[in-house]
Amino acid sequence: MSGLLAAFLQASYSGHVSSLVFLGLCGVLTVTPGLIHHFLRDGGAESIAGLTLGEQRELVIGVFGWLGATQISWGLLMLAVALHYQMLAPLLLLLILLERSLLVLRWWVRDRGAGHRPPEHYASLVMLPFGVLFLLLALPGHA
Repeated sequence: MSGLLAAFLQASYSGHVSSLVFLGLCGVLTVTPGLIHHFLRDGGAESIAGLTLGEQRELVIGVFGWLGATQISWGLLMLAVALHYQMLAPLLLLLILLERSLLVLRWWVRDRGAGHRPPEHYASLVMLPFGVLFLLLALPGHA
């Protein structure tokens, strides 16, 4: 825990460069679906995910648009940190790990019987071990 606290208080980045590359990749892989969810006519709900929206079509598309806006903002922050504000990389990697952990708990533990699983469900499972690895590599003394 003291290593994590030290990482948040440092004035420059002293972790491994691979963590910055991973963070930048996360940024690109977050902005891209965000653009789809926000700007595609159906947010990708029907055309990509294959969902049948029925009577709640506009509500679902609105939620997809809202998600897209947050993905674009979050992804641009990841890119900014990876490229310029690198001392914040451990904090963002910790937040990515928190986000993915909550999603895995929701999708794979709480809702185990869910029939439809979009690619994001599987991506979150893959992201957990990578998130831990690159967070550890971003901490001071682990480079």
